[in-house]
Amino acid sequence: MQVERFRAELCARKRKHNESLQSLYLDITRMVSLAHSTSVPDLAKHVAREAFVAALDNDMLQMRVMEKEPKTIEEALGTAGRLEAYESTLRVQGPPATKARGRGALRIKESTPWMQRSLVQTSSFRCS
Repeated sequence: MQVERFRAELCARKRKHNESLQSLYLDITRMVSLAHSTSVPDLAKHVAREAFVAALDNDMLQMRVMEKEPKTIEEALGTAGRLEAYESTLRVQGPPATKARGRGALRIKESTPWMQRSLVQTSSFRCS
């Protein structure tokens, strides 16, 4: 019964507002060790990676992490951390400026539609 409860908690786990990726990583690894203590190590590693990606609170971040095809939860953590750092840096700097053709004036690049909308969750992690 305990294992089932731990698995249900793992499936329901989502990143909290202002929670660090490191904190999410530590909690997911703890929950996987409790929920899959008797599982084959490769299965537990797979579940940990998928649960981490599924728990991310941003659909675009999930998709970008999945695009990198991390082999472990540690690789997924590193990728997510880098992507959040890039996004944070861009937010502080503002959108890039480009020269307008022929006039020499500066203008702001328009953001692409995929940056403006939230994507449907694409994670392959499923709880049953």
